[in-house]
Amino acid sequence: MKENSMATTPRPDVHDAQRCQTDHVEALIQEYAPHVKYIAQRLACRLPASVCLDDLISAGVLGLMDAIAKYDPARHCLQDLCRVAHSECDA
Repeated sequence: MKENSMATTPRPDVHDAQRCQTDHVEALIQEYAPHVKYIAQRLACRLPASVCLDDLISAGVLGLMDAIAKYDPARHCLQDLCRVAHSECDA
């Protein structure tokens, strides 16, 4: 019987690249977490008491993760997103 030669195993450097990317994403989340908390606190002041601050922070972190996933280093757009969030909060 001939073994299936179509089966492939991922190269070891693929896992290293994924780990490096994960570390980079975690570092960005840690860097921008104070901004997320600040904006959530500012929004909480303007919303009804039934809206939980923790829920706003969670939504902000999810938004940050989405922004990181869509981030284009050539455009430096993550800073623009933070600037827009601050201006919307001040409005």
